[in-house]
Amino acid sequence: MEEASNNIDDRSFDILNRNIERPHVSLDESLPDRPLDDIIPNAVPTTYEVVESGSKRGGRLLVSSDGYTYNARKTHSGRTYWTCSVRNKQVTCMLM
Repeated sequence: MEEASNNIDDRSFDILNRNIERPHVSLDESLPDRPLDDIIPNAVPTTYEVVESGSKRGGRLLVSSDGYTYNARKTHSGRTYWTCSVRNKQVTCMLM
């Protein structure tokens, strides 16, 4: 009979000396700039609509066709004074 071997086969592996090549994956794939159109669209006049009870507190709200909203602040001698309903550093209302 053959003698049993007391040697254990080394089945470990060494990853320290491996040369691993990672594929280069670009994280930012921006779209190329689109050329400007030669045709300039006609300027559309801005329209306004007063919405009664349009604000959170039930006040009048002036809504413009270009997306801005204004709150009615005070009425004096038949004139209504409006202020921008969203005021912060990122969003600024255009003057009317």
